Amino acid sequence: MKKHGEALGGNFICVHWRRRDFVRSHRDDIPSVEGAARQKHGEALGGNFICVHWRRRDFVRSHRDDIPSVEGAARQIVNILNREKLKKVFLSTDAPADEVARLRKSLPTDVIVEQFLDHGSLSDGEISIVDQWICAHARYFIGTHVSTFSYRIQEDREILGFRPETTFNRLCPDNDQNCEQPAKWKIVYEDSEMYDL
Repeated sequence: MKKHGEALGGNFICVHWRRRDFVRSHRDDIPSVEGAARQKHGEALGGNFICVHWRRRDFVRSHRDDIPSVEGAARQIVNILNREKLKKVFLSTDAPADEVARLRKSLPTDVIVEQFLDHGSLSDGEISIVDQWICAHARYFIGTHVSTFSYRIQEDREILGFRPETTFNRLCPDNDQNCEQPAKWKIVYEDSEMYDL
């Protein structure tokens, strides 16, 4: 039986990004469990969207020098979407609604921004589980500096086999677009051929 959060995350992706149709039409392309177990680290691709973990609220006060403005975050999102040739963003954030609206207005009109918004039936912890699951399965992830939640997503993605350059990324402050990126905590395999980077 699936855990509540896993079922919610899977359902969100099925509903919003038609993953169920993809699975039906590409059933033969999906590796078996045995095939996935033999997959080399770095071969995970993820869905056709990027995930952005964008901390705001208390971080605006406590980490002001380490995070971008609303418009600065939008510029970085656009750069990633262009580089990855994607148009969809899953936004995991604690930002107030007015800041999310400003972010959306700062993005090109053809960019689709999705969020998992619950209307009272789930706890904050359950919503976090859904956000984490979705972000762990994105094509590309970018998080927030010194955020434990971003770190957990990076850890999940490393376990799932995503390439480090699509996993260990952070939003930079407006005045330092080449800011230091997160440390790359890589799994060390006994069989060195598993990690072919």
